[in-house]
Amino acid sequence: MGSFVPADAARIGIVDRLFSASAAADDLARGRSTLHVEMVETAAILNQSGPRALVILDENRTGAANL
Repeated sequence: MGSFVPADAARIGIVDRLFSASAAADDLARGRSTLHVEMVETAAILNQSGPRALVILDENRTGAANL
């Protein structure tokens, strides 16, 4: 299911990497909340991406993916 993006058009050029992340789960046994897991995943994506990467994230990484 998508959501509305207020744009008339978009031009996405050639990308060299595609990253996506959605619906992380907590790892409470290791002391990691859902938000912590999501922030670690997001940091890894951003550290590996470059100027030509396309990054798709859900829910603005709010830590509320399991609600």
